Amino acid sequence: MAARKKLTRPARAGGPERRLHKITRALEEMIGGDLDQQLPISGAGDELDALCYSVNILVGELAFATANLQRARAEAEAANAAKSSFLRAASHELRTPLAVIVWLVEAIKDPAQAPPERVERSLAGIRRSADELLRTTEAVLDLSRLDDPNARLETEETDVIAIVSEAIENLRPLGDRKQLAVRLAVEAGVPALLMTNAHHFRQVVVNLVANAIKFTAEGEIIVRVHRRAGKLAVDVEDPGVGIPYAVRGRIFEPFFQVDRSVSQRLGGTGVGLAIAKRFAEGLGGDVRLRASREGRGSTFRFTIPFLLSGREGERPSPAGRRAAAAPRARPLEGMRILVADDEKLVRDALAKLLELEGAVVGCATNGEEAVTMALAEDYGLVLMDVRMPVVDGLEAISRLRAANFARPIVALTANASPEQRAACFAAGCTDHLTKPIAGSDLVSKVVASCRPSA
Repeated sequence: MAARKKLTRPARAGGPERRLHKITRALEEMIGGDLDQQLPISGAGDELDALCYSVNILVGELAFATANLQRARAEAEAANAAKSSFLRAASHELRTPLAVIVWLVEAIKDPAQAPPERVERSLAGIRRSADELLRTTEAVLDLSRLDDPNARLETEETDVIAIVSEAIENLRPLGDRKQLAVRLAVEAGVPALLMTNAHHFRQVVVNLVANAIKFTAEGEIIVRVHRRAGKLAVDVEDPGVGIPYAVRGRIFEPFFQVDRSVSQRLGGTGVGLAIAKRFAEGLGGDVRLRASREGRGSTFRFTIPFLLSGREGERPSPAGRRAAAAPRARPLEGMRILVADDEKLVRDALAKLLELEGAVVGCATNGEEAVTMALAEDYGLVLMDVRMPVVDGLEAISRLRAANFARPIVALTANASPEQRAACFAAGCTDHLTKPIAGSDLVSKVVASCRPSA
């Protein structure tokens, strides 16, 4: 805050004419913008002194407010510059994989002219580009959720080791492309189950590991899970470029990038660490830079408090956990699912994905069709888009519940706001999923929604 000026009463300033001359000159300088100027006070205690004293107080307050306004303006300009930089980076991160997808589709649009090897490489490239789009979109969505004052954090019984393993496996293709090894090391005695928010926990780990992969050219990244001072700690150690000492205090600021030339070359929007720290703090923990040396790598530590679920026990052995967690080859075998969405591409893509996992899929193009089909046929679950013509998804869900349709209804929408989520549950949906969602996550959610409650 700008310091307020201390007003003083100077000694007698001469006769009336000289006083008026000084007052006039000081007023002219004030009008010209010199708010450090003060009207002379003679000490006579007359009306002229009272006027000068009052004007000096007003000018002092104005100078104080102006200094604060200038500081706020500078901060706002800096924030706008950072956001503009972020938008440019985000645009690049979105447009580049989109362009790759378009070009690769063009390359294989005529299967008769495309050798099988080209088709296979193109499909792999399309999948990688789609994954990059998904990560960028999730980063932008996560940043918007962090700014929502009404967002509530729900905790649940969470297998933290399984989530760390899953995050590493999902990111392993990024490491493979750079020939980087990513290794998980778990300390004995770490409990299997903790009470936390699974989504936020997963996002912190994903952001830290992805950051390590991005800024590492060669070597091995190690993710260590252990106990420290009554907390669960996840250390992500990389042998990458390291962080200069001068900027270490800013690395968790949104949109901040240590070296924009490196970010332009390697990709990124400058929000990953900021999101990780804010999510960790929301879990009652923290993310901090534990160690770093330029050219030698960095170690980030993510901690959350131990909130045991009541079924903590000993952590299952890795082999046992993999065996227990391994899904069936077709987890939706025999399940009948109704997909309601007005976009044909979305319906077709969802239908193919669910059918590959064993489901029998029916499709509706609007909410009215969805209600008719769900009541007339034996569907075990309905995937309901929210924004549809004729009858929207929320109204369709309400009609189905009013007609005593008791099967699970999962809302699938591109609107990630808490208000939309609340509206979906108020209408009667079983779960709420936000587009885009990875196919494996969607299948897991469908299986979980159909699982009988304990």
